[in-house]
Amino acid sequence: MTDGLNTATDYEPQGANTAEDTATRRELERSMRRFLFIGMPAIAIVAIGLALLAWNLVQHFRAPAAEPPAASAPVTDKDAQIAQLQNQIQRLQGQLAIPGQVPGQAQAPVAAPGAVAPAAPVYSADAAAIAQLSARLDRLETNQRALARAAATAYAATVLEEKAHTSEPFLAELAAVEPAFDDPALTAPLRAVADHGVPSEVQLALDFPQAAMKANIASKADTDKDSLFNRARHALGSFISVRRIDKQGCKGIQGALECAEVQLKNGNLDAALTDLDALTPSAKTALRPWLEKAQARARVDALTRRLTQVALQRLVQANDGTQATAAPAGVQP
Repeated sequence: MTDGLNTATDYEPQGANTAEDTATRRELERSMRRFLFIGMPAIAIVAIGLALLAWNLVQHFRAPAAEPPAASAPVTDKDAQIAQLQNQIQRLQGQLAIPGQVPGQAQAPVAAPGAVAPAAPVYSADAAAIAQLSARLDRLETNQRALARAAATAYAATVLEEKAHTSEPFLAELAAVEPAFDDPALTAPLRAVADHGVPSEVQLALDFPQAAMKANIASKADTDKDSLFNRARHALGSFISVRRIDKQGCKGIQGALECAEVQLKNGNLDAALTDLDALTPSAKTALRPWLEKAQARARVDALTRRLTQVALQRLVQANDGTQATAAPAGVQP
């Protein structure tokens, strides 16, 4: 019995120790697994980082390798190059030392020391020829400037004539022409109307029938004032345009008005004004507003034509003077 109890008592501690060993072993296994899966990678990463840091420090503080010294050219080669350059400089200096020497040509032989050098040819200029040529050049330059001014004036006069022929103002075009003309009689009448212009021939032709009716009525009222029938006829005639041509041509009031209307349609203002001179004083008084515009138109056209003619004459004269100066001596242009 005693042996059995002792045997049982001895068995229990062995079972307890076995359980503890098993738990301890399991805990060690879990620790080893944690170390293998977590600790070892962390240690490897730290080791790699330390290795990279050490490699960078070594590369930073490493002394650069000394470059091999450049091979110096042989002294003999440099001397040869210097001598070649000196020879080239001397040849260039020899070419520049002789006036008129062309590079590439053979130089004249140098005289021996003590020898008498040949005398250089002396060329004497003709003073009279030089003076004549200089005077001719001066005249040519003067004529060229005069020709340029004449051409500019002729162009400006042509532009003025074209602009003034319309109903528009022409003050700027007149200002471009005035400095070239000293005669105020040519430009003063134009300046009086340049800022507002004058009616064109087309406008005058359109306005003439209405003015002609008034002139016709006024002329007939003077001839038969006492006739009631004539006064009624004149009142009726104020609504009728002048269309009948007198059997004797442009004679008479109606003939003059009709001929003037035809001349205006043909663009001949001067002829129309000539026909209207045959009107009676009463007819001219009735036609006065239109006549004043037409006379202003005729004056402007005559003055601008005159300016253009004078400018063209100056241009021709300047051109002739330039050709005469440019012609060779003894040859008529």
